[in-house]
Amino acid sequence: MNNEDLLPFYALDTLSDTENAQVEAWLANNPAAQAELAEFRQVTDQLATAIDPIVPTPSTKSALMQRIEADPRASIATPVQQQILQPKKRFWQKWGLSQPKTIFAAFSVAMAAFAILYAFNLRHTIDTLRQQNEQLSAEISQQQTTLTALETTTKTLSDQLASLDQKSADLQQINQELQARLDYESQVLAIFTAPKWETARLTGTENAQSSRGYVVLDPERDQAVLSVNNLDPLPDDLTYQLWLIKGDERISAGTFEITPADNGSSTYIFSAESLKPFDAIGISIEPAGGSEQPTGTTVMLAWLNS
Repeated sequence: MNNEDLLPFYALDTLSDTENAQVEAWLANNPAAQAELAEFRQVTDQLATAIDPIVPTPSTKSALMQRIEADPRASIATPVQQQILQPKKRFWQKWGLSQPKTIFAAFSVAMAAFAILYAFNLRHTIDTLRQQNEQLSAEISQQQTTLTALETTTKTLSDQLASLDQKSADLQQINQELQARLDYESQVLAIFTAPKWETARLTGTENAQSSRGYVVLDPERDQAVLSVNNLDPLPDDLTYQLWLIKGDERISAGTFEITPADNGSSTYIFSAESLKPFDAIGISIEPAGGSEQPTGTTVMLAWLNS
């Protein structure tokens, strides 16, 4: 047994001189062991008062007193030599113990030693569990901190993803607008580079004297381009409308807008097989959405076949 195992028995004063010296040398430089010894001695100090004194019954006490007071000469006067019977040894006498009280005391000491060892082991177990609990608490706290950081990172990434989605949608919109513009410019370029085309020059009327424009028509594509300059932007409830004029007949070729960003210039593609059947081309100001026949002010005009 090592010194730590011998410590409870040292507290009970049941060790040999050699073992006592061994434990005392170990205790001399071991404050923790000294503290444990103090705890053990608190337990052993209470053992003396832990057992209630045994009081003999009246009959037992009376019988004992009668035997003490009996005349011893009766046995001496008897001439017949009596056989001396040796009393049968009790089980505690076989173990070298003189009285049951001695057995009980020894048992109590053993139980006390067991209780001390059990208490020591229990305290060690409690300390171990407490340390494990503190470690688990620290790990849980760390996990919670990590989880909070991950939640923050996830939210940040989610916000960034939403921002990227919005930027992607904006870029797609811009791309669609650019693609539409590219298709439009490609059509204009195709008309301008056609091997054969018809043209007409428009001038401003007294209502828009500085305005100028022209029409280029590709008879193979049945498409024409109107290009104008120095036309003022109109309110939202008004629009410009292009007319193909033949005698008293006015055929609408569609409407177009001039925005402030256009700086008075714009191009407009419309469908027409040829300009030759018509006498003139005109542009008037009409209600938004256009009119079936001209109702507003004519701002530009081109005479054909003149």
